[in-house]
Amino acid sequence: METRLQMKGGVAPLMLGVVLALLFSSRSDAQYSTMSTGTLTKSEKTQFLGEFQYITSEQQLNLLARFEHSINQDFDYQLVGGVGASFLAAGAFMKWVPIPDYRNQPAVGGLFGVFLARSQSERDFSLRLHPFVSKRIDSKIGEFEPFASLPVAYAIRGDEDGFPVHLALGTGYQHSEMKDYRVFAEMGIALNYGHPYLSLGIEYQMEHFGGGSGPLF
Repeated sequence: METRLQMKGGVAPLMLGVVLALLFSSRSDAQYSTMSTGTLTKSEKTQFLGEFQYITSEQQLNLLARFEHSINQDFDYQLVGGVGASFLAAGAFMKWVPIPDYRNQPAVGGLFGVFLARSQSERDFSLRLHPFVSKRIDSKIGEFEPFASLPVAYAIRGDEDGFPVHLALGTGYQHSEMKDYRVFAEMGIALNYGHPYLSLGIEYQMEHFGGGSGPLF
């Protein structure tokens, strides 16, 4: 198994700049959406997902951007940024799928990483784990990929800490004639120390910047 970690010149700074430009969030403990499945990114592609997240208990809207790219056949990495009212936020995750989607077997994997947020009055740091299970289902109108996830975290906010837990249920959908696009929908239920939410997103799989092939790192 070959692990591909070489830097592709100019791309990583560009991605980081885009993420930093999106570092605003209305409520850091509300951004526990998963919006991911057991489908890993192709080595010659980079996935961009734009997410609209509505926090139902707070009547607030978050806008999130996720960049995902392949490391090897089992791992992707993901950079996340958000836009909202008064928070600055960013996250970095690894995506691991040790059990692939194959025949009647669903994919089993997870996201794990860190998330940082800052407002005028406090800072928020959290260690995140998003285990998930997903299964691709073909239909006459395209491919669905329903998933279930249980995002958990250890979060420190100011002088307080806690263990946010959510249940996330959603699906991805890809039309048979739009191979580079997928639509996502997700519902989040707060089980402990969090907020319920609804998320909609559009994912685009783009060729590497500059037309090159292979991983960004």
